[in-house]
Amino acid sequence: MSKRSDISGERRRGRRRPGGNASVIVDTGGYAVPIVCEIRDESEAGLRLNVPDGFFVPDWFQLVIKAGDRPRAAMVVWRRGSLIGVAWV
Repeated sequence: MSKRSDISGERRRGRRRPGGNASVIVDTGGYAVPIVCEIRDESEAGLRLNVPDGFFVPDWFQLVIKAGDRPRAAMVVWRRGSLIGVAWV
């Protein structure tokens, strides 16, 4: 680990790419309504999502990034207000 990452407390393993795209949480473990979220940034390991107010995202769910893509299994690794950190499983 570099001195810069030691000092800053940075724990990310991979580079982040800016988001700005919409994604849809399609299977929330029995919830009927899909949730449209904004991807704030993404990496090989996962995403940072902005979830609309009033929606709860369960710890495990299926996520579609682009229309026509197959859903990917994901899990929440942190929550801060309307932002959630998601890891691919």
